[in-house]
Amino acid sequence: MAMWDRQKLGKLARERKAALGGLNKALLAFARTQEMTEETGIDRRKAEQDLAAALDRLEPDAVLQMKALGSVERDEVLRDFLTALTDHNQENIVRELKEVQELSEPVLEAPVLEKPENQKAASKKKRGLRMFRG
Repeated sequence: MAMWDRQKLGKLARERKAALGGLNKALLAFARTQEMTEETGIDRRKAEQDLAAALDRLEPDAVLQMKALGSVERDEVLRDFLTALTDHNQENIVRELKEVQELSEPVLEAPVLEKPENQKAASKKKRGLRMFRG
């Protein structure tokens, strides 16, 4: 088994960053929510919000870029990230479906108010063509 050193890890990190493109921000945000970075004092709530925003910005085909990283099945971090992405997308679909269902519910019609008899008569007089005398 080959030993890992700082140079190999640095090279792998650079290759991953280049291969990921737009996924890099989402992966970093995910790593922060899982406390997998060396950063200190991370606001967990903000990290969760950053992750949600990064996942919302991902293009549908961005996940295909992960193939450049090798086997996702053997990489626990990538597997967990894909699970988080899938869960996030499912929550969005459920929310949007509820919004559509609310829009498709029948709207209550306003009751028709009856006009007093004198208004009905007045409105009948206004019907028809008006002729103007010059």
